[in-house]
Order: sequence, then C-alpha cells, then structure tokens
Amino acid sequence: MLPKLQKDFEKYIISKQAPKRMVKLIKSNKLPKDVMLKIYRENLFAKLISSLKSIYPTVHKIVGEKWFEYLAKEYIKADLPTINSTVMYGSKFAGFLVSCKDTYNLEYLADMARFEWMWYECYNAEEDYPLLLNMIDNINDDDIDLKLRDSVRIFSSSYPIDKIRDWASTQGKLKTPFEQNNANQGINIALVRINYKVEIFLLNAIEHNFLSLFTQNGDLDIMIIALFEKFNIDENEISQILEKFLSIGIFKL
Repeated sequence: MLPKLQKDFEKYIISKQAPKRMVKLIKSNKLPKDVMLKIYRENLFAKLISSLKSIYPTVHKIVGEKWFEYLAKEYIKADLPTINSTVMYGSKFAGFLVSCKDTYNLEYLADMARFEWMWYECYNAEEDYPLLLNMIDNINDDDIDLKLRDSVRIFSSSYPIDKIRDWASTQGKLKTPFEQNNANQGINIALVRINYKVEIFLLNAIEHNFLSLFTQNGDLDIMIIALFEKFNIDENEISQILEKFLSIGIFKL
C-alpha cells in the first residue's frame, strides 16, 4: 500500500492531480482537502526552490528570478527528492541544464552550476586538518602519506567561470549573454575550505593534471612518472608543485 501512496503523491506533486485513494486517506480538516494538498505542494516547491537559489546564487543572478524559478520547478519535477536526499538535494541541476532547451544559448550555465555545486560540497565537507609545508620537517619521510583533504574539489571548464562569477556578483542579472570563450579563456581551479571559508586557487595545466591524477590514483610515484612523460618536466618543478599545494593546505594530516 505504501509504495502505491508514494507513487500517488509523486504524481500529484508533478501533475497537481490527486488520485482518489490519496484523498480518502487524508484526515478531515476545516480546510477542503484540495486546498490542503495545494498548500502542501506549494510549500514543498517553495522550500526546494529556496534551497536551489542558495546553492546556485550565480546561476540565479544570471538568469533572473522568474527564469530561475521556472528552471527550478522543471528540475524538481524531473528529480523529486526523497527523505534521504533533501540535505544534499540539487546535485543533478547542472546535468539538467545541459539537457534543458530553455537556457537561451547560455552555454556556460551548466558549467557554472557544476562549479557552484562543487563549492557547496566543499563548504559542507567533513572537517579535517591540513598538512602544511612547515610541518614536513618534523615528520619522518616514511610516515608521510599524502592524502587530499575531504573538502578539495578540482574543477575545469572551457569557459572563464571565475570572470563570469565575478561579473554576475557585481552586475546582478546579465542583460546579454557573456561572450563565448576563446581557446585561452578556459580555467582550472582547486577549491578547498580553509578556516570555514571556501578558497579558490587557479591551476596551470601541470598542477591540474597532478591533482586530477591524485584523485584517481593517490600514488605519488605513479603520478610523477605520468607528469614526466606528458609534460617533460624535471624533479625541481614537481617539488615546486608539491610545495605550493602544501603551503595552501590541500593535503591533510
């Protein structure tokens, strides 16, 4: 019976049409049952839309209030939350924007959403403590086991997401689409939470490959060999990369 009721409620949330079986099970109230259902439905949508606005503030500013609410409602219909998914609800919004036909040639919009979700994940990651450069001298080489902090996220886009984000934050709603990127406007970013604030660090191609390989493998020796082969760099450059990452606190104790 419960699975059928869940399907009934899901149908109502999307279509606004409540099956008779569902209506019969609603306890009597001074308000008409259809009014109660409407209030509940609108309240649920309002809460989810508000949550999406807080997670995707730049997307919200770029497209404006009405357009964002329309996109959010369509997304909610396509990805209804479950009891266990409400805390981190919205993870598929970027994918929804990729397939959405109503983004009016704002090709960077999905990448912006992907970046903002990573920012949200970074901010809400479990707390840990960074392994900093000045700590290395006090640790035996055999005891050093580099691992990325839980808050670290690696982002890459062919669009200048950082510039678009800065522009949106200062200008509000963009009146015209941001100019499409050229080959030199792509961006690689590392996000990490430091002292309860998400910090953003620009990465060059070698640094981005290093961290990407690290997230996939975690074996420092294998990564160094791969970087040597791909970029023809020397050990000194590898040391400089490690020192940079240790100085900003990407690795954890």
